[in-house]
Amino acid sequence: MVNGKHYIEPPTGDNDFRSLIQAAIAAGVGRDVSANGEPAEPWTAETLTAAINQVESGRSMIDLRTVQRWLAPQGRGGISVPNLRRLAMVFGCGDASKASAWQVALMRARGRKRSEPRNGADDSSPDDSAYDPAAIPAGDVPIRTPSLASSWEAWFSRDDTLKLSILIWAAYAVNGLVNGILGLLSVSYSVTPDLSKEVGFLWAPTWTVLPALILPLFIMRVSFSLTHWRSYGRCRLLGGSSCYTRTEEDASLWDARIDRTAFPFWMILVLCLGGVFLAQWVGICLRLYAEGEAGIYQIDRNLLTLVRPEFVGQGASAVVSMFGYLYSALYVFIFLTALMFLFIMAGDYEWLAHNNDGEIEQEVAIQEGSRIAISAFDSALLIGWAAIAIKLQAAYLSSDATNIALWIFHDLTGVLRLSADVNGTLPNTSVSHFTTFLLVAVANFALFVCASRVSRGQMALRQRAQGGYVPARPLFGYVPWKTFAIVQVFLVCTLLSIGQVQGFSLALVCSVVLSIWCLTRRRTRSGTKYHGTSTILHCNR
Repeated sequence: MVNGKHYIEPPTGDNDFRSLIQAAIAAGVGRDVSANGEPAEPWTAETLTAAINQVESGRSMIDLRTVQRWLAPQGRGGISVPNLRRLAMVFGCGDASKASAWQVALMRARGRKRSEPRNGADDSSPDDSAYDPAAIPAGDVPIRTPSLASSWEAWFSRDDTLKLSILIWAAYAVNGLVNGILGLLSVSYSVTPDLSKEVGFLWAPTWTVLPALILPLFIMRVSFSLTHWRSYGRCRLLGGSSCYTRTEEDASLWDARIDRTAFPFWMILVLCLGGVFLAQWVGICLRLYAEGEAGIYQIDRNLLTLVRPEFVGQGASAVVSMFGYLYSALYVFIFLTALMFLFIMAGDYEWLAHNNDGEIEQEVAIQEGSRIAISAFDSALLIGWAAIAIKLQAAYLSSDATNIALWIFHDLTGVLRLSADVNGTLPNTSVSHFTTFLLVAVANFALFVCASRVSRGQMALRQRAQGGYVPARPLFGYVPWKTFAIVQVFLVCTLLSIGQVQGFSLALVCSVVLSIWCLTRRRTRSGTKYHGTSTILHCNR
């Protein structure tokens, strides 16, 4: 008897986790001993759950289903480290040294089970990102119905990132194949008797640079950030270091935060399908096909049938334009959806920083916030380049150059006084300017909001560590605001100068160099000394 409870020393054999815990439960280790000296009764799932919840009243309550998984004869019966400590306290009868002995035994058995699975069982934690409630054979466990937000979160994180990349490349391949079959990879039309203009698929930055380079880099960047935050970043603000230390409540809080954002995701879907696809395909292409002339709109491969009907018919053009605008709607949806996830991560970080009273590594927690802010900056930078690619295509179609390469070359040689050739303009317009404005405005707004939330969270962590001390001159945490602002302003100026200012090609070259430096440099941020402490954060991707 120890503290009025039945105690047995943990066995020293090579028990796995399941056999060890079942033996302890059958022996009633840690149960109250009756006054008449009768042997302790075995634990039941209900009584063990109640005992664990009485160990540390300040912690979150463990539910009955979690304990039932530990007792399941087969299947997934893992346990997180915080719950393992509480179980060891129960088996140790409230005695610190005996609880420590049981904790060591349980940890060894847990590690042995993890390295030597048998009978198809896996000692994955119920809180693990790989945990699947549908795999539990018994019990009425409610299965979370995937929402639009949670479905796309899965596409952007874990193994489904590869599926999203395959989807993007497959759609791009189909679009290129359709253009190749119809002979639209490289095709020109006569603007005047002296000017023949190239409008082929391969000469458009929106169909070469954007889907082949910018979009994959963007998906990889956001996917890395989202996966890291879900599996590791949140845990570091909850006192852990990996997904194995998360409790079921911690995981459900993140899932609930994702599910609460269903409405914005549906609005983005409606905007992309209605505004980017239907409005442009039906409202412009199909309407102009019916009218038989382009009017003030630019002639591109979608409207080529209006000036060269002998080369491509309206039916084929309708198919090409449909695939093109569908793909445009897809990548705009990906851009806006990813920004929503950055919003959610920044808000989650700020909430955890203000509401977590547990012991955490402050500098590591601050570093996690900087990761989110830098990810938002990288995303805004890549979206800015997507907008530049769209603007380059639209500005070229409004020029009198024969192809886009010569158009940029004439601008560069003209501003350097190496040539007398100057680009002229054509009297037409494009709705692509609205798309560029939408992407740049939303990306920079997302960057500002994410960085602001991260800064507030970082300052809350710093002030808590300093006992509520507020510096005389408020700081913006560890977010490099000046770098963010300078790079984004320069990128926006480059975007606005395309086709409007002689020498925009120089700004374009400088923007390329600056962007490559921002995306590849070592991310470091030094803190300011408080009470003799100095912090240097290394925010490496």
